[in-house]
Amino acid sequence: MGSVLAAGCHSAADKRRSFAAPSGPLLIADLEVLDLGTLQHGEIREGTVKITNPTDQAVAITKLETDCSWLKVVLDADVVPPRGSVAARVVVDMREEREFVGRLGMGVRGSSKPGCESFVVQVKVNVALPTIQGRKSP
Repeated sequence: MGSVLAAGCHSAADKRRSFAAPSGPLLIADLEVLDLGTLQHGEIREGTVKITNPTDQAVAITKLETDCSWLKVVLDADVVPPRGSVAARVVVDMREEREFVGRLGMGVRGSSKPGCESFVVQVKVNVALPTIQGRKSP
């Protein structure tokens, strides 16, 4: 069962208050956290999140943002139909990054109106040193 990750359009002050009734369309992601496991420098890892529109109106996702240049998101469609879903393909690409090692948490945010987050998903990955002949490189 999915979770409502963000609803409607709320200001920063609204987000600090207790939950209020949503002022806009709801989009629901089937995962709050997408854990892509461990990958090494030079690897690409992908996962999928399903974004569902439980309303009777189509919702256009007009903007996608990520916290990191290594993280890309591709939607099956920019408009989520009424009572329908779209798949969001999430890709972590470590081919260019050669220094970072450790756990990494990155956010994906989709907006249906300027300044209005419609959904948020946290992407987690553990970046390891490459192995050489079965051993970690120095």
